[in-house]
Amino acid sequence: MKDIRRIRVLATLGVVLLALIPVCTRIDRPYIWRLRGDTLVNALDSAEYECRAWTPGKQGVVYSWEVSRGRLAWDYDSLVKWYTPETSGSVVMRLTAVNEWDLTDRDSLMIEVSPVTRTVLSYDGGVKALSYREWRDSLRAGYLLDGDFRVDTNTVSFFILDSTDRARWARNDSFHGLVSARLTEADSFEVVVRNTGWYSMIVDNRHGKIEKGFRVRVYKTTPVPDSEPGAGPVK
Repeated sequence: MKDIRRIRVLATLGVVLLALIPVCTRIDRPYIWRLRGDTLVNALDSAEYECRAWTPGKQGVVYSWEVSRGRLAWDYDSLVKWYTPETSGSVVMRLTAVNEWDLTDRDSLMIEVSPVTRTVLSYDGGVKALSYREWRDSLRAGYLLDGDFRVDTNTVSFFILDSTDRARWARNDSFHGLVSARLTEADSFEVVVRNTGWYSMIVDNRHGKIEKGFRVRVYKTTPVPDSEPGAGPVK
């Protein structure tokens, strides 16, 4: 009888000891298994990117996004919208996933931003004798400006001038101009805008004695950065 009681006491103590032994829970770092979005985008555009991370035991995960150039418009944890930069070239988007134990995983995407060309001026028409035609537009420094013009009869001059050169041209003073094609039947050009500001595009027939038909095209292309981008935090 005493042996039976002893067995019961030992069994009870064994259960108590087992209950007192701490249960070890394995803590793993999160694992990013998906980071997707466009890797070829246009300048001055937008794109969305999505991340998926696995974490054991349904632990919470916080996502932190950063990008070397451009601007993050908003992010909803695993989803982010990015406004692409004005300049073309390479951009790095980086993501960090952190769980509640401050364990992390990181991933990144290399994104190529392509330049974008837009029309500044496209016109077919005429310019009267002793007169000129003029258009104005705002141009930013670093943009590539290219185009061509052609005259149907005889010659005219074509200029692209900043406000200072525009005033000199009006006074018949000497000037250089961003584009300066004097008394020619046709020409093409490709220049980089030096300073941001308003520019005048002028078909000049002030010295001509007859009306002349002409065609002019001007395009601007977003700039290319001078150096490689360096990634820095946005969020």
